[in-house]
Amino acid sequence: MLPTIKNQSDAIPLIHLKIGQQAKILRIEKQNNSFDHLSDLGIIPGSEVKKISEAPFGGPIQISIQNSRLAIGKGLAENIWVVPY
Repeated sequence: MLPTIKNQSDAIPLIHLKIGQQAKILRIEKQNNSFDHLSDLGIIPGSEVKKISEAPFGGPIQISIQNSRLAIGKGLAENIWVVPY
């Protein structure tokens, strides 16, 4: 069972999660067609996400979500707000 979000002021952009840290997606700030693309990948509010790794020099981050591993750009990760737990 996913944890309940009690304090939305604890939300941070996904890019700021520590490697290995889990969080619940709170909201996604719409940017062009990114919301549709992210929802197609299962990255939607209420989902659980875990940061797996981060590439150096501005490269993508790797996340685990719904039993899948995905790489997303740092620009997208800055627009995905999560509450760590």
